[in-house]
Amino acid sequence: MGMSDIGYDINKEDIERTVRILGILDPSNANANTAINFLVYLKKNSRNADPDKLELFYDQFKKASVVKREEYPTT
Repeated sequence: MGMSDIGYDINKEDIERTVRILGILDPSNANANTAINFLVYLKKNSRNADPDKLELFYDQFKKASVVKREEYPTT
């Protein structure tokens, strides 16, 4: 799964690990789609990420995702 626009190739193992983490942080959103979006968000914002505060960073991701959905509604 190429993500060349962010300089990172997301692979199946990354997605599976992230889904497991999401299972702890946000079980209702522990799926591949959220995992991929979170991985992209982490890569784009990694300078601001504190590994010891992953839950806080995930909360920021969720807020950013909500805003994005409001700006770009899907049908």
